[in-house]
Amino acid sequence: MSIEQFQGMKAQGADPLEVARAAQAQGAGPIEIIRLLRSLFELPFVDAKDLATRAVYDMTLDQYQQEFIVPLLEEVEREGF
Repeated sequence: MSIEQFQGMKAQGADPLEVARAAQAQGAGPIEIIRLLRSLFELPFVDAKDLATRAVYDMTLDQYQQEFIVPLLEEVEREGF
């Protein structure tokens, strides 16, 4: 994955989500995408995290948390961890 490619996409008018999806298509994971978006677009962490979640999981960060994190926390609470 080359930063220059994504800089070129940005220069041609690609928005952060388009860049995130292109990076994901090349095998980048959420952390790599967050770093890329923060570097290229100077986004706050939470915005980059939401876009990375949308690119990788095809859902917003809120949707992801509701579907996966909340049930996990509820199970942990029930089990008494």
